[in-house]
Amino acid sequence: GEVFSEHLAEGITFGFSVTVTLLVLIWMVFLMYRAFTVSCNVRGGRAAGVFIAAVFLGEIISKMVLFFALY
Repeated sequence: GEVFSEHLAEGITFGFSVTVTLLVLIWMVFLMYRAFTVSCNVRGGRAAGVFIAAVFLGEIISKMVLFFALY
């Protein structure tokens, strides 16, 4: 009935939102990687490894700063 169609519409909207968000996130990380390779003049596997390490390190540092700032 009508309840099923409301849940279906919410599910479709949620799925669409998640898909768009993931695509934008992937595009953002791709552009960040391109900026990194151009600004540091590096290419290949070493560039990818350093970029991934830098992203993870940045995430860890930002979480630590938030933790210490809020508690």
